Amino acid sequence: MSDAAMASYYDNLASQESANYASAIAEKGVVDGQIARLQEAETSLTSQITEFQTSIIDAFSTIEASDSSQFQGDRQTKYEEKYSSAQTAATTNKSSHDTNLSSIGTKISELETTSASLQSAANTAYNNMTSYTNQANSYRG
Repeated sequence: MSDAAMASYYDNLASQESANYASAIAEKGVVDGQIARLQEAETSLTSQITEFQTSIIDAFSTIEASDSSQFQGDRQTKYEEKYSSAQTAATTNKSSHDTNLSSIGTKISELETTSASLQSAANTAYNNMTSYTNQANSYRG
C-alpha cells in the first residue's frame, strides 16, 4: 500500500473513533442529566420523609400519651382502634416512600456506573483517534 493509501486508511479509522467519541460523550450527557434529576428528586424526597417523620409519625406517641387516658370502656376501644389504624396508615405511607427513596438511590448508582463506562469509552475513542491521526500524519511525511 502506498503512503497516501495508508494515510487515508488511518484517517478513516480516526474519523470512526471521532464519531465513537462524540456518541459516547452525547450519551454520557443524557445519563448525567438523568442522574442530576434523580439526585434532585432524592434530596426532595428525603426532606419530605424527614418532615413526615417529625410532624406525623413522631406525633403519634405524644397523641397517644395525652389522649388515651381520657376515654373509658367502648370509647377507649374505638379510640385505640382508630389510633392504631391511623398509625399503621402513616407508617405504611412512610415505608412506601422509604422504598421509593431506596429505588432512586439504586437507579442513581446504576446510572453512575453507566456514566463512568461511557466516559471510559469516550477516553478510549479519543486516545485511538489521536493515535490514528498520528499514524496518518507519519505517512504524510
